[in-house]
Amino acid sequence: MTSLFLIIFPKLPYFFLLFRLSALSNLMLEKYLLIVIMLTTIVGGLGALIQTKISRFIAFSVIMNNSFLLAAVLAGSATSFFIFLSFIAFYFLLLSIVFVILQNVKGGAQINNLKELIILKGHPLLAFIFAFTFLALAGLPPFTFFIIKFTLLSQIMSQGYLLLAFLLIGSIVTAYYYIRIIKIINFSTVSRVNGPEIEHKEVKAFYIYPISKAQSLIISLFFMLNILFLFFPKFMYMIITSGI
Repeated sequence: MTSLFLIIFPKLPYFFLLFRLSALSNLMLEKYLLIVIMLTTIVGGLGALIQTKISRFIAFSVIMNNSFLLAAVLAGSATSFFIFLSFIAFYFLLLSIVFVILQNVKGGAQINNLKELIILKGHPLLAFIFAFTFLALAGLPPFTFFIIKFTLLSQIMSQGYLLLAFLLIGSIVTAYYYIRIIKIINFSTVSRVNGPEIEHKEVKAFYIYPISKAQSLIISLFFMLNILFLFFPKFMYMIITSGI
């Protein structure tokens, strides 16, 4: 979980500073942000597509999602600030579920390859939660991230269609590599599924440690919160647009 905090929170002061600077309507800053957004979209998207290591995959997907955070800064409105906060909050929420589950696969340090996630196939409930979480991260409708990204894209249309095209393509690429994870977990062929151990031609046998009460509480609360906004998206939209 320490890695999760290091992924998200150290960068927040820089984003808040950029929000302050964007309020000055600096043309040079806007051009700089536009270039950085495009670069992070390309590097993050292509980088995540070719990765086979879990740690590198997460790192490049975070880079990809930074482009949306920077786009919120570029939009420079009160609504975009609420979009930014909502994005950070739900991204942290969803990654927390991923990290808690991975942490219990042989202590979380010995599972390195994305193909080794097939171990979750021996745990149907965890596999379902994991798949649900990655569908939410992919930003597919009617999940919360879709509402956040759709509202953000509507905010940045005034910045030109080039930026909009980059982010739309980035969203498609993001959805593809997150759905690929679901395919690995649920649709990869296995030779035997026996309790927590799975044998596969390219995968070592792993064991998932029993999840503690605190970890179960984290997964349950965050998962139910996602379910709440899934069935009542109007509340999420009201939170995001409260800056209007």
